[in-house]
Amino acid sequence: MSNILESDVLGQMAINIICAFVVIFLHYLVKKLYQQALAPTLSNALKWTRSRIRGNRSKKLKRLKNLRRDPAEVIRLTIKASTYFALFIISAGFYLVIILFLTPEAKLPVTLWGKLLYGSPIFLFEWLWLSSHMDAEDLAKQRRKLFYKIRASEPKGEKSTAS
Repeated sequence: MSNILESDVLGQMAINIICAFVVIFLHYLVKKLYQQALAPTLSNALKWTRSRIRGNRSKKLKRLKNLRRDPAEVIRLTIKASTYFALFIISAGFYLVIILFLTPEAKLPVTLWGKLLYGSPIFLFEWLWLSSHMDAEDLAKQRRKLFYKIRASEPKGEKSTAS
């Protein structure tokens, strides 16, 4: 009986030792794979992403600097954002009315795709409103900067004729 127990314990120890060597080898293999293949790829991807973000930001700032002197453009962007907000509220209200007042027999399909299809105008108008609202706010900030630059460049003794 002790011979069987000893061979079973030795077998388990051998399996544990083999598993330990396999884990050490896999760790070494994954480390080498990461160093040679994944790290340079991830580094290049991060550099590319950073350059794209910087490029988009600089394009946006150039566009805002060109538009900030035109008061009609500032008003147009503000009206555009307000219009998208109104469309968002109307579409959300319409969707709410459909959900609340339809009879149980005439309910909309309960599938996920049906809900996404009927709710898509809400998502579209919300996205349009938020993007145009952020553009209008950024343009207003740029316009304020322009106003402060004009005020700072005036001589101290003179009053501003702009206000």
